[in-house]
Amino acid sequence: MSSIETEYQIGDFVIYKSNGLCCIAEIKDEDFGVGKKTYYVLKQQEGLKSSYFVPTDLDGLSRYMRKTVDKKGVDKAIKNVVNMDPEWIADSKERTLQYDKVMTMGPVEDILYVYRVLVSKKRDAETINKRLYLSDERTLTTAEKLITQEFAYALGIQKEDVLPYIKKKASSYSKN
Repeated sequence: MSSIETEYQIGDFVIYKSNGLCCIAEIKDEDFGVGKKTYYVLKQQEGLKSSYFVPTDLDGLSRYMRKTVDKKGVDKAIKNVVNMDPEWIADSKERTLQYDKVMTMGPVEDILYVYRVLVSKKRDAETINKRLYLSDERTLTTAEKLITQEFAYALGIQKEDVLPYIKKKASSYSKN
């Protein structure tokens, strides 16, 4: 391996784009036809369990990969989002663009906010026997996946316990 100093270490858990929770399994040199470079080798923790090779010197790396939050970060995100009013972006194309950016590499607080907005809108739609647009349903599914994976890891709990945890914390933080 090269002697390049890296921001992340082997064994770190990160969120990589909208692929979810990954572990840095290796940091190694490879030549994929563009010359030898040093890469983070990420192993996806769920789903297809894919591997990703991410150049350590990727310009704007923080737009694609970030360390997971800890318990304090989870609670802070919930506290910050709980009293925000869910604002709906009426234009579906603009909404999809904005939400895709958040899902690709937004901070956990923004992902939780989008989740909250979409859950609220879905509830409203169901009361009048309507449904969300398919793009909104996909975003909601992605947001829930990202939140449950990261929060379960940070809190040391099962994924199915994450949404009840959020609900309980949110009720303790919400203004009356």
